[in-house]
Amino acid sequence: MHSAASGEPNHSSSQLSKDLTERWKAMTQAKKEAATLGAVEELKVQREMKALAMQNTRLSAFHDARTNLDAIEDEVCAYLLVEYFI
Repeated sequence: MHSAASGEPNHSSSQLSKDLTERWKAMTQAKKEAATLGAVEELKVQREMKALAMQNTRLSAFHDARTNLDAIEDEVCAYLLVEYFI
């Protein structure tokens, strides 16, 4: 199967994972460290930002409530449609 946009074959995530694992195991420790150095530093920065950032609990509560109400509305609409057609 080929990607329509690029003409390259599509790969499953399991196949990509297998290929990356083989490449990773073939690398030396120095190459592994060089390949991940930037990503490790970025991850440290992100973790520090997350730990120090202020959380907006009101906004989070609003989004939680809105999501729950949307789900309830969907269930009620589905129930009413079933009742209407029965």
